Amino acid sequence: NVKETGLFLSLDRGRSWTRPKWNLPTVRIDEIVIHPRDNAMVLGTHGRAIWILDHLEPIQEYAAAKNTEAKLFTPPPSSMYRR
Repeated sequence: NVKETGLFLSLDRGRSWTRPKWNLPTVRIDEIVIHPRDNAMVLGTHGRAIWILDHLEPIQEYAAAKNTEAKLFTPPPSSMYRR
């Protein structure tokens, strides 16, 4: 019997776990893949949807700097369009 517990995240190599608040419903997740080119987390749920969390850099930088006093995060690339 597989319970639908959702996604849990650890920023300290598994010592503690938390459920992120990313509007992801509490569903069974069958597949988790990190897309190598886009650095995006792709979640495949059990018959309901595919969720893509793009731009993992802030999460990765936060995990690396969790115990520091202050941290500046790298902004994501952006584009400017003019009409």
